Amino acid sequence: MAATTSSYPPIISHPPRPISPSEALAQIQAYLALSLTNPSLHPAAQLTERGPTADLSSSSAGGLMLHNLRRVEAGLRGERWGDADGEGNGNGGEGAQEMAEAGWEDMGQYQREQGVIEDVGDVQIEVPIEVQESGKPVDKVERKRLKKQREKAMRREKQQMRAREAAAEKG
Repeated sequence: MAATTSSYPPIISHPPRPISPSEALAQIQAYLALSLTNPSLHPAAQLTERGPTADLSSSSAGGLMLHNLRRVEAGLRGERWGDADGEGNGNGGEGAQEMAEAGWEDMGQYQREQGVIEDVGDVQIEVPIEVQESGKPVDKVERKRLKKQREKAMRREKQQMRAREAAAEKG
């Protein structure tokens, strides 16, 4: 029997297994340390005749991928590099104190007070709120009633517009 050849490289599949945060931190730190000296681990590496090469002394130091990996490493160490959703300024909250001194209010706190964001466990959910002219929030039943009123008004307007168009065609 003749052996068949495949142009694909051999594949080894390792099943995922959960690891502890301390083990993840050790692996990330080892990878980041090696990526500083080993060009094959650098995301901007290029494959040349001499093997993988990368400018390890560049100011970007790995671009966005390694920056995000450094953020994960800092998070596993307990540090905070600003908010990932863009509310922070990326410098560990140093600007928050300056903003508070200048009279700025924390956006997340303001939104929670206004009911725009609700904390549900570890997740924040945006909740659209309708506000009456008096400034009071409208409850769910009231929102449904107002929606029905708007829909009825839209239907009436459409009927009136059709009636005007029909009258214009006749006359």
